[in-house]
Amino acid sequence: MVTSSLMSCLSHYFNIFMLVLAHAAIGVVFVQIFISFQQWNEYPHFELIAVVGALLSDLFDKPLYWGKLCSATRSYAHTLVFSVLISLTCWILLKDVKLSCILFVSVLSHLFADLFFGYVPLFYPFQSFKYPSMVHTRYTKNILKVLELLGLMYLILFSNIFISVKSIISQLFQI
Repeated sequence: MVTSSLMSCLSHYFNIFMLVLAHAAIGVVFVQIFISFQQWNEYPHFELIAVVGALLSDLFDKPLYWGKLCSATRSYAHTLVFSVLISLTCWILLKDVKLSCILFVSVLSHLFADLFFGYVPLFYPFQSFKYPSMVHTRYTKNILKVLELLGLMYLILFSNIFISVKSIISQLFQI
């Protein structure tokens, strides 16, 4: 009984929040590699920024789809145009080149990850697209679950994301 309830919850989670932890971990990895080449190791909370950037595409597109404002869960924010617009907006508003680059790389990491499990309209609106239906088999669903668990493990073992969150919360509330 408990096992079937747990499986039902997991199934519901994967239908709504597809690969949040895996996308977050992939974003952190991409940004860690990028920063290592740029020698920006002192940039504060870059992993938290990477997680936010890696999730932005789904945070924009999924609500649009649920609200029936677009025909697919991967639409406007799953494009190269969105990646550029996000980083340019950040650069213009905050005048922070490093933050803009981190957001650009982390949004691109999301698009890269999604390419492995279906169509991504990278060049929309310059190229029209018709989103093909995606049917996950039991095999691909299991792969997605393993990727999600690997993402969680990576975030716990090899990143400082939880330390960054704790630090920001304590600064906000003077804990």
